[in-house]
Amino acid sequence: MKKHIALIGSVLCGVMLFAQQKMMIYKEGDAFYQHATSDVDSVKFSGSNIFINETGGAAPSFSIAGIDSVTFEPTSDTIFVTFDGSSVSVNNYRWANVSCSINGANV
Repeated sequence: MKKHIALIGSVLCGVMLFAQQKMMIYKEGDAFYQHATSDVDSVKFSGSNIFINETGGAAPSFSIAGIDSVTFEPTSDTIFVTFDGSSVSVNNYRWANVSCSINGANV
């Protein structure tokens, strides 16, 4: 019995260790809702809407028909910029309050 409890405890610790830290909702390929999973209290599907209850009391709702996908992603702290002669590309980062514009080889 002790082995089973130890195994279950180990599995739970492993799952929590690799837990994703960000909930992203996409519409037409762009993330239009992104919050830390610790800020999301619950997610409820009702009729043709999805309701997200946040820990701060906000409860945004979205039409399910307008949602491409919902993902849970790790938090990243790196933006990759690749220069290629007269052009530049930036990795597909999705951070709140960070924007990027590209003009030729200028970022």
